[in-house]
Amino acid sequence: MKNHKIFKSLILLALASGITLGVSAQDNAKSKEKDIPDYQLGTFYVYGDRYKIRSRLANKIPTAEKYTPATVNTVDEEELEKKNARTIQDALSDETGLIGNYRGDIPFQNYAKIRGIELDSSDLLVDGMRAFSTQMQIFTPEIFGMEKVEVLRGPNSTFQGSGSGGGVINMQLKSPKHKDYATGEIRIGTKNEKTITFDINRTNKNNESAMRFVGLLSKKDLFFDQSSNTRIYFAPSFEKQTEKNRFTIKPFYQYDYVDGSKDQPQIKLKGNPKDFTDPDTGVDLTINKGHPLYGLIPDRKFIGVKGWDKYYLKQWGINTEWEHKFEENISFVQSLSARKTTVLSQQTRGWPNEDFSRVMRDGVAFKLEGNSFAADQYFKFHKDTSKASRDTILGVTYNYEHTYQSDLQCYRFNYLPFDKLPDYMSGKEKWTETWNPWEDQDFDVKEVWGREYGIYASHTEHVGKWHLSGGIRRGLFKQHNGDESLPLQDIKLYATTGQIGAVYEWTDEWLPYIHWDHGFRPNYIWDKEHNAIPPTTSTEWEGGVRYESRDGKTKGSISTFNLKQHNVPSLVLAPFVEDSYAEPIGKVCSKGIDFKYEKQINPTWNISASYSFLIAKILEDQNPENIGKSMAESPKHMLTIQTEKILSENEKGKWIVNAGVRYRGSSSDQSNKVILGGATVYDLGLTYERKNDKFSLQVKNLFDKKYFVSLYQDWAKIFKDKTPGEHKPGNIPDEGHMSKEYEDPYPNIGFLGDERTVMFTYSYTW
Repeated sequence: MKNHKIFKSLILLALASGITLGVSAQDNAKSKEKDIPDYQLGTFYVYGDRYKIRSRLANKIPTAEKYTPATVNTVDEEELEKKNARTIQDALSDETGLIGNYRGDIPFQNYAKIRGIELDSSDLLVDGMRAFSTQMQIFTPEIFGMEKVEVLRGPNSTFQGSGSGGGVINMQLKSPKHKDYATGEIRIGTKNEKTITFDINRTNKNNESAMRFVGLLSKKDLFFDQSSNTRIYFAPSFEKQTEKNRFTIKPFYQYDYVDGSKDQPQIKLKGNPKDFTDPDTGVDLTINKGHPLYGLIPDRKFIGVKGWDKYYLKQWGINTEWEHKFEENISFVQSLSARKTTVLSQQTRGWPNEDFSRVMRDGVAFKLEGNSFAADQYFKFHKDTSKASRDTILGVTYNYEHTYQSDLQCYRFNYLPFDKLPDYMSGKEKWTETWNPWEDQDFDVKEVWGREYGIYASHTEHVGKWHLSGGIRRGLFKQHNGDESLPLQDIKLYATTGQIGAVYEWTDEWLPYIHWDHGFRPNYIWDKEHNAIPPTTSTEWEGGVRYESRDGKTKGSISTFNLKQHNVPSLVLAPFVEDSYAEPIGKVCSKGIDFKYEKQINPTWNISASYSFLIAKILEDQNPENIGKSMAESPKHMLTIQTEKILSENEKGKWIVNAGVRYRGSSSDQSNKVILGGATVYDLGLTYERKNDKFSLQVKNLFDKKYFVSLYQDWAKIFKDKTPGEHKPGNIPDEGHMSKEYEDPYPNIGFLGDERTVMFTYSYTW
């Protein structure tokens, strides 16, 4: 009932937005008739002519792709539908030089890398606006609610503010279209997935106003047995435009409930055992080059209690954009964004006791609330002369966020005897947990505020065959940590960043370009002496050439880049957060080649291919042994090939087959002691379209190839029970009940890549 009230409130909000609010103009009167106006933030716009794809992501000014001196990629709504994309990993699975999630395919995490550089929350944008930056893994958007997902590679601090330096991923919320249509869809697939979606768009008589309603209801099993995820998503949106104004409002609501374990299983490695004796207990352990619990606790078995183990995630948000045109060549744009995320989690974890006769179970609970607000407003000036065409932007930005997290960990649950483990895991034996972690408990509270201010300028100019662009930004970064137990509470930094690029129109088919960019990211962590780690800075040179044939049937691009970063922090973990610290790696370098090719062989057959070559290494480090090592999870080679063929088409309908191959080369762990082998996976799909109906069957990882995307070290915790017998709830062990934590010098757990998924989809459009 509560969810229905929320839905009603969102609908009323969208309807109320139709009241005469300020609305804005397009650059020309005819643009009102286009489905996608050319002033949307951070999105490509297709107008039917070759090279008319435009984006604001690179320099805030709508620029045709051929005049953008940087590597940009986009996955449009049609491709997202074919992929049945639910996560960023799904949406970007065919992009090379990019890893959507190096900790596996999980709906609640975004561990992405571009050009070997790990992205953080500040690199994930919605409609060109940042949601969070100081708190990771609390922003997990539903991809069905996105119209496009685009990637800009390389630093982009000049226009997006602080960031990792590898690139940014921008997701555009579905916007109203100026035409009437409605689509309903049903999906049935692997892991008992059942999903229903709808997408309804309506316009008024004079086509000035439009509304769109997008919704999803889904349920599927997760990675551990007895674990499932239910998701609800709803997003109404409204747009109105007149001769001088345009206004868009896009609220959304997303609710996730996990009954059981939400985590991706960490696959234990067998390795090559070596005898080791614990000097404290005299217990022989085989922890070298393998996990001590390999073969004892199955990787995917749920050791919690269904109903007690749970995870709630609620996300509310709203994006607005208002554009006002003062005169033909002067306009003002304001974009606003607000987010609220709440998380409540109760999860069970298990560790064996010292003689491996029982699994000791502990409950971990936490609550989190995150709020953010962002504003970006700028003036745009345009001027045409007999020799040049110029666009200039002057703008200011503001980002605010506040996160509040409380954690509790208690060892209060009954143990699982190893000989009874199969009965509990099969469901033959069951019990319930009555402990309520939210009553009369002392939580560890972590409260963080962050603010970022920026002023920037951008200029593009077309002179003869040259297309020049550049920008500069001055930013102020502030953060306050409310946890007084931590060594560092306040950070205040200023930074100046910039970029410059040039595209030369050698012919109307060949366009070489060159680009330089600078990035900046504050490090909100301390070193061993509790001093703030210096900010990470990034600089990148990129050069390349684009090609498109005159008939538009062949497109290609090749680019080379050299990205260097200074003061990259390397986290040194400890059992307690306040004892953890970071060591700044002196310098890392990521360089390589990106290649993309698209060809329409004939009107019924298309093919595309992309390839990336990457070398990511440590150039300078406080530890000389690390110099020359490769960066973790950075495959040297990545290749994808996709093809689509219309098998038959007549008045009865159309049959379409699509196929793809994805190759990911070998990579190493952080220590470079273990190499992950390469993997090749195949995808296959078949679609039948008939008037208003569409039937689709898509198979990802056709042969169910098993491969790891990353390896890590797991601390093997072994309990020592001083008082033999039942470990009753409420009897919280002190430190004497736990032996030392053995740190394996080798990785002993791994995260699996995409497993085989089969999805059948039926949609009806009217």
